[in-house]
Amino acid sequence: MCIDYRVVNSFIQLSNYPLPLFDDLITGFEGMMWLMSLDMASGFWAVRMTERAKLISAFSCPFGHFQWVPPEEETLEDQDVLDYLRLNPQTPRVETNA
Repeated sequence: MCIDYRVVNSFIQLSNYPLPLFDDLITGFEGMMWLMSLDMASGFWAVRMTERAKLISAFSCPFGHFQWVPPEEETLEDQDVLDYLRLNPQTPRVETNA
């Protein structure tokens, strides 16, 4: 099955800025003590879709109507990732072993 999202894609505003080159990124980390990265291959499931995005990505076919429903156990475990991505100032960023 293939879902045609060309109409949805026509409303997406593309970034005016090109992606940086890998070499430029690496030189920007000179002298840094810490580096954080988010693995989107496994972290993809941690970022929830908005209700509007769920409606836009839903589709109907002869087998029924389908809409994204996240697995609850993973969304609860990844609340720290969600809080960090939302830049919530109330959420502590560093855990201490006190």
